[in-house]
Amino acid sequence: MQSTQNSNSEKFQFNSLLDQSVLDEVYGGDLEYAGEIFEMVLTYSVDEIKNLNTAIETQDWEATSRIAHKLKPNFSMVGLSDLEEKMYQIEKEAESNPQIIPQLFEEITSALEIYFPIIEKDLQKIKNLLKLV
Repeated sequence: MQSTQNSNSEKFQFNSLLDQSVLDEVYGGDLEYAGEIFEMVLTYSVDEIKNLNTAIETQDWEATSRIAHKLKPNFSMVGLSDLEEKMYQIEKEAESNPQIIPQLFEEITSALEIYFPIIEKDLQKIKNLLKLV
């Protein structure tokens, strides 16, 4: 099974807009694991982004920091290192400089409009490839 998995993972290329070095480090060619995590991140992140938006709109900075902290690793798990860093900024700035948070959040949500379809497409490619195994 491992050799089949390796040969399929060698054929698979994540979208070039995702951080390849992080994805290689996290998944090491294990497409089944990558598929599970991509699916989980897509499902979980949508709800948490909505919760984060509500926390920001109501200026609940404690909740903003807590939700941002929970979201950070999700972005790295799908190769969105730049958004992980922005989420870290939101988490930290909620404590001391919350006036910049709406702009950071807008940058993240704008980027996710581009990245989520890419992640969904890579997830579908992974699922299709694993059906061949």
